[in-house]
Amino acid sequence: MARLALKLSSPIEREVFDVWCQVNPAGAFIGGRSEFAGKAFIPSLGNVDAARKRIAKTLTRCETESQRKLLLSLDTGLSILEPCNVPDYLLSTFFGHMIKEGIKPPHLTSLADYSKKALNAFLEAHPSTDWTIGQKLLAEIRCDGLVEILNVIKRTTNSRALKGRVDDLFGTVALFEKRVHVDGYSTGAFDEVWKIIRERGCAMGREQIYAQALRGIFDYPESPAEVEEKGLRFLQNELGDFNELTEELAGELGCDANSEAVTKAIRAKKSLKMSRIIAYINQVRRIAVKVVNKRVVGINPQYDTKVIETPSYLTGVFPSGGAYFFNYLTPTPKQIFITTIDPKRDPSTVPSELVNLLIHEEYGHCVHSSNSQLKFSAHPR
Repeated sequence: MARLALKLSSPIEREVFDVWCQVNPAGAFIGGRSEFAGKAFIPSLGNVDAARKRIAKTLTRCETESQRKLLLSLDTGLSILEPCNVPDYLLSTFFGHMIKEGIKPPHLTSLADYSKKALNAFLEAHPSTDWTIGQKLLAEIRCDGLVEILNVIKRTTNSRALKGRVDDLFGTVALFEKRVHVDGYSTGAFDEVWKIIRERGCAMGREQIYAQALRGIFDYPESPAEVEEKGLRFLQNELGDFNELTEELAGELGCDANSEAVTKAIRAKKSLKMSRIIAYINQVRRIAVKVVNKRVVGINPQYDTKVIETPSYLTGVFPSGGAYFFNYLTPTPKQIFITTIDPKRDPSTVPSELVNLLIHEEYGHCVHSSNSQLKFSAHPR
């Protein structure tokens, strides 16, 4: 286990950190705290209530705005749990354990037990909730991923105890998925889900909690109406240039002058073979990193991110790509950049799309994470 890099500055700083560990023990383990291996938060009414009371008590003693905002984010997340949250959390937790240490039966056996309790606890706490189609679709996609990663574990391990716990967990996931099933959903492929959305909409049912989530989870100062107005203004400002570019490209590509037709034509003419995508990203990275380091943001000399294909069990959650971080509480943080090449999802295949993906995931997430964790060119608390 890597040496921890934590230097908590005060008793309240320790208390805030301990609250975070209570609410997110899986994140604490993936970050570098070995004592939380194989554990996950169980969202029973009692656990949620106890965590929120502890958060409320700690909020009264905060020394900094950062402490207050972290606690408020944790509290808001606990107060507006949706059906996708639990399977998403468990899928990420299994993946984080496997990336960090491979298939370690004692830890994954424990995690399977915690996962069963977490799924059952959520269903018991929400016995008759009429979830919207959008919420159900998000939950189904994550249940599919959870089943798939469990199958990987079962095929890989020689531990009978772990296989038995995984088989037991399959049944619980099936019951959970039954509660969130949407008619017409089977494989979760992009075209299948898009067909459901086109025919029946994708209502999320978040009208009552949207303002709370904006401020509490994401620290937005704007109201929902102000966010919408700003977004529409951004779109309006760019729409003229976008329409001109669409018409210009349509003339070059010999297709109808609308964004869907132009996108289809670009992909038909410019897409790379799936087998070339990761090599292409790595080729561009070697050039882009020099430009970014000189012109955009300094990159710490310990920065070390790997590009891998998105595992099949994560492609529903990351239809184009994503980023993961681990050992972020230690002096040797690591990052991975995942890129999806599964054709049943919505992979980026055109060079311009891949450059956009690279900039977003590597310089928006991976570099920012590494620089922050190593306090590069700054001294955050």
